[in-house]
Amino acid sequence: MSSPLERVPRDLLQYIARLTVSASPFESLTNLLHLLLTNSTIYHQLSVQHSPHLYARVFQLRFDTVAPRRRLHASLLTDSSLAGELILRCRLLRRIRRRDLTGLDIEQDMWTLYWLILENETLNGAHLMRAGSSEYLLELIRHRLRQGSTEEQFMDISHEALSLALWSYCLSVSSRDIADLTPEVVQELLALIRPVAMSTHKDFALNPSPNPFHLPKSRSPHAREQQPCSIFPCNRPDCSNDIFHYSRKWHLRCPDVLSAAIIMTFALKEIVPLQVPPHLPLDRASAIAQNRAGPTMVDYRALATCRTPLFNDPIAEPSPQPNSSAMCLNLPRSTRLEEDFSRMALVSPNALIYGASYTPGMLSGLWEGTFMICPIRSIGANTSNSPFTEDFVGRKPMYCQMTEYMCSGQHVPIPTESHEPFNWDYHPNRLLPIKGGFQVSSKIFHYEKLDATTTRLLARREMNYDVKDILVLGETPDVQEEAWGGYRFAGKVRLSDGFITLKRVSKDILDDPPWLFEGYLHYGAAFVGTWRTHEQHVRNASAWADGFIHDG
Repeated sequence: MSSPLERVPRDLLQYIARLTVSASPFESLTNLLHLLLTNSTIYHQLSVQHSPHLYARVFQLRFDTVAPRRRLHASLLTDSSLAGELILRCRLLRRIRRRDLTGLDIEQDMWTLYWLILENETLNGAHLMRAGSSEYLLELIRHRLRQGSTEEQFMDISHEALSLALWSYCLSVSSRDIADLTPEVVQELLALIRPVAMSTHKDFALNPSPNPFHLPKSRSPHAREQQPCSIFPCNRPDCSNDIFHYSRKWHLRCPDVLSAAIIMTFALKEIVPLQVPPHLPLDRASAIAQNRAGPTMVDYRALATCRTPLFNDPIAEPSPQPNSSAMCLNLPRSTRLEEDFSRMALVSPNALIYGASYTPGMLSGLWEGTFMICPIRSIGANTSNSPFTEDFVGRKPMYCQMTEYMCSGQHVPIPTESHEPFNWDYHPNRLLPIKGGFQVSSKIFHYEKLDATTTRLLARREMNYDVKDILVLGETPDVQEEAWGGYRFAGKVRLSDGFITLKRVSKDILDDPPWLFEGYLHYGAAFVGTWRTHEQHVRNASAWADGFIHDG
């Protein structure tokens, strides 16, 4: 059926179509849809292919554009690319509203959701909240993990969709949201996530002893050569994926499912407060009077306040940590996810204006967290029971005041020729700063201590250094040492992907066998990963994940 609108010039018709779109980012596009459905001629003239600028304007009205304009080259943000991205996001929101847990495009939609969160300032998150994304993701995670209640079944489910769903959920909820879950849901989630957090399967954890840990940065106002990653799944080159964003095929690296599982495990377990043993001295003065060493009730209460930081948790103002990656609260919200975005997209470097999986200075400061020990499963043991029926064994504290040193310019960094960190040529008790750097095996290596000013300029991209290496030194503060024992830390940050490796040894025992903590810093606040001992490495033991995490 013909319409008088068919005789209207295309530019005028497009102007009419623009008037049908409300300036409100949350109004439906029903009026535009009705106009499109007038007849095939009008549909053709107003289609995405022939009127991309119309849909680009809709995109700009409805979604956040600060992050893409900061991260991506302008040539990628054309009208056509924005129009194509609008279609993907509308399809995602429809899936969420319909609670569709299956479908051929589930992986692409999960990528679209994760990308939306990485670019969120206000509008993206508001659309997801109105659609019920947190409830949908929780339902999807439970649905996916129920398909993998044993290790064999777990390896058959889609790692990509599961990892993206877990990460999107971690970045969408706050600690209060987690606390509001019913006890039944909490226990079910812990049981379902356990195979992921403890998995030592070759496709998920190539390291024989991945023990999970979480180390949050202190909230106290007074403290505050690329090789494939060996312990985290989906960080190997063959785990990259071809996904469409902004009408362009991207080669992306899927965020590791293990880190998300560890974060969720800690957050869920922390719903139940840590119990303070009643037999302990009240405080340090009481302990000294009773000639007793070790933790007091005050120390346990302080430990109980160490919570896994979630991205949506409120940030204290003013920021107690000048070296924090989230140090500039006046910066766009999405800057807290800059390193996570870069880690995902750096395999497509030509698309990025700037990309860095780690900003020097992010680890500097006091970190307070915990790690867990998981039950040891004998290699090759035959049992009819699922190996994931046993839970983690306890939670232990970890405190570390960290300082970073940067090697840049023409200087040569301390070599790490071995891929096994236990064989690196330095020891935390013997690696001490001297004027201009460090002395290792009679050689001087020049490093510069990172201060708050340099870190702030690097975080704001106002200073460019040819960074060759980041060395991290740390030790347990005196107050916590009296309670939990003293340790020294020494390690490196792999600049290609932000992978952090820390050796830990006792301050008092020179020949103390080192422990190794390996992981990533996520959203500038959660240092998450696994730990292992030298003995576990030598015996190739399959001890399960023990974890540490950090508050930021």
